[in-house]
Amino acid sequence: MAAAEERSFTGAAKALGMSQPTASRQVQQLEQSLGATLFVRHARGLALTDRGTELLDAAKDLDEHVRHVLVRAAGLRQHPEGVVRISASEPMGVQALAPCYADLCARYPRIRLELLIENRMSNLSRREADIAVRMQRPAQADLIARRIGALPVGIYGHQAYLQEHGTPTSVQELKTHRLIGFDQQRYWLKQIGSLGLKPSDFCFRTDNVLAQQEAIVHRVGLGVMQQRMAANHPELHMVLPEIDLEPVPLWLVAHQELRSSVAVRAVFDALIDRLHAWCYDTPPPSKDAIARRRASQPR
Repeated sequence: MAAAEERSFTGAAKALGMSQPTASRQVQQLEQSLGATLFVRHARGLALTDRGTELLDAAKDLDEHVRHVLVRAAGLRQHPEGVVRISASEPMGVQALAPCYADLCARYPRIRLELLIENRMSNLSRREADIAVRMQRPAQADLIARRIGALPVGIYGHQAYLQEHGTPTSVQELKTHRLIGFDQQRYWLKQIGSLGLKPSDFCFRTDNVLAQQEAIVHRVGLGVMQQRMAANHPELHMVLPEIDLEPVPLWLVAHQELRSSVAVRAVFDALIDRLHAWCYDTPPPSKDAIARRRASQPR
């Protein structure tokens, strides 16, 4: 399965935590025991034969059954223990969840946390992670999803940048500023399209959210930030607060088979509390507060 997914023995070995010769030798032994060639080897890697494709479907079914057995066995423990793997994006994993890690380790000393920081959505069915923090509702039927809330966002700039370049009072004026945004993210492309902006209007683009935030804080230009995160930087000011940007939805997701795991359930419940606090402990600014902030901003 790993060789078919990675299309190389080197990639399969890395995914399985073994050496490349070991991965190659195991596949060769499987082919010998079956009396069939499963892969065609070529300069670009591996390609499945027809027999290999047939066997792969059966192997996936077998793999899924084995995973279910292991998950149910883990759930038989009376005390939360074992490894729980959490997948989250950079801002959520680094900033929003950070206060929760120490509490979890103190409350459940037998649980070992593994944090996977990435922007792509982990495949929970394949156990790339046990729990995932996501910005959209999952479509898979075998997942448990809890909607935590929605994170309001705004356009922010550093006070020093606004003093030097002025504060935009319209979207048209916004186009004259140095803008910070995503590179390929579809949600962002939809957002800026609703404002009449296009990627070429941006001077700094990256799909790394923390890099965007640091660019805003270090006066590169204006960019969109979660209001909750911008509140940690008093030197940042919201501009054009009247623009109705779509809030970012926040979901906590796990595989339904993990309901029987005491450790995963304990971490899942703790993350719900932490993410709920992240969403609602700091309310978005009132209209009066926004008006006062705008009045204090440099022109």
